[in-house]
Amino acid sequence: MERDYSVSLTRVVATLFIVICHLGSHFNSILVGQFFNVGVPIFFLISGYLYGDKKINNAGDFLFKRYVRLEIPALLWLSITCISSFAQKQSFPNTHEVVFLLLNLQGLGFIFTRMQNLFIGPWFFTCIMFCYVLLVILRRIELKHSNIQIVTNKGGLLFLLVFCMLGLIHINISGALGFFIGLALKHYHLIDCPKKKSIFNYILFFLFAVSIRLLTKRMLDGSVFYDEIIVPLTHIILAVALFASIKWMFEITPRIMNRIASSKILQHLDRISVYAYISHDMLISGVLLSLFQLSISIYLSIPLYFVAVVILATALCFIGEFLTDVIDKTKIWLIG
Repeated sequence: MERDYSVSLTRVVATLFIVICHLGSHFNSILVGQFFNVGVPIFFLISGYLYGDKKINNAGDFLFKRYVRLEIPALLWLSITCISSFAQKQSFPNTHEVVFLLLNLQGLGFIFTRMQNLFIGPWFFTCIMFCYVLLVILRRIELKHSNIQIVTNKGGLLFLLVFCMLGLIHINISGALGFFIGLALKHYHLIDCPKKKSIFNYILFFLFAVSIRLLTKRMLDGSVFYDEIIVPLTHIILAVALFASIKWMFEITPRIMNRIASSKILQHLDRISVYAYISHDMLISGVLLSLFQLSISIYLSIPLYFVAVVILATALCFIGEFLTDVIDKTKIWLIG
């Protein structure tokens, strides 16, 4: 099966957006933080897109592999956190926080925002695992009901209604919404072969989301409706527009875009994207502020910071892949 390099490029863009978002927040740039916060919704979208037409033959094996590939980066994150805490003579994570991380439940504080924020670790991993479980349930339903298209069409509106109702009581499931929108985009081939003129539709999509976001922020900023419904929905619209735009670029200039996206540099950045996600935030205070204290200009500090993120993410990626390979071989040995 031919590799879809547009997904690789989109994943790298999403990672870059997340890093820029946190940098903007660190420097108190609300505008940068608000716009580039679309990085995580892009991850949910393309994660769903990748499973649009894939069958799940063994649900247990599928979920175990997804869990391992999420848990290893989470444990590496915990290791770095403990080393950093020891070096700075700070307190270590509590026992219950480590247990939550081992069970991949650390993101519950972000899904259920009324819960006391006791959890640590990459919250995104909990949300995406939740989406994988829902995907297994959906595939089971498809096996029992052949006319799943009716369920999907009517169920989509029902899911959106449920999302809005839960949002009003502070329960945010926007990650799952983005994941299943990505699933539908792939299943119905909605953006696989975009026409050259369709870029105008994506621009209108993008401008619509931005306009709604700015208007409601001015009128409803701080309200439950704005925080739990408008913000996630506009993020998903922006994510679809950006992903579709990248698809469109591959359609009009396939040779150039495939050459760029298949380059060793970009493929490596795609490979380490999840590790850049878990490590970049801790380097802001550890590396970036140290460079500022040495009176190094921001124009040099920022590139050096990005280099540090790539180096750390690469090291973690090698360790993570080694551990994943060991677990896979151990599992085969135990079964055999």
